[in-house]
Amino acid sequence: MASKKSSKVWEYFEKVKDDPKKVKCKLCQQLLSYHTTTINMAYHLKRLHPQFHDDSSGSTSASAAAPRLTQKKIDLRPPLSEKRKKEITEKIAEFVALDMRPVRIVEGE
Repeated sequence: MASKKSSKVWEYFEKVKDDPKKVKCKLCQQLLSYHTTTINMAYHLKRLHPQFHDDSSGSTSASAAAPRLTQKKIDLRPPLSEKRKKEITEKIAEFVALDMRPVRIVEGE
């Protein structure tokens, strides 16, 4: 009996001919395990190709490729004073130095 490919994720995956327990992503060529469900494939799309994954139904669709609207972050807190900024910087330096942490632990935003 031939397998029925009813899930929309099959638009983005193909079975590997040499290994029936593997599928290949058509978008990034990554190999994934495939047994009987398409959960791994849907998760892969959601995580690595979110523009092709439709969160509302848990499946994928061509309409999911449309750009999504995102809300900008609004920060309602007042800006930090120069004194408070200096206190925070000193505490971070103390944390890194006394605990012998790598400096990269505090890099970023």
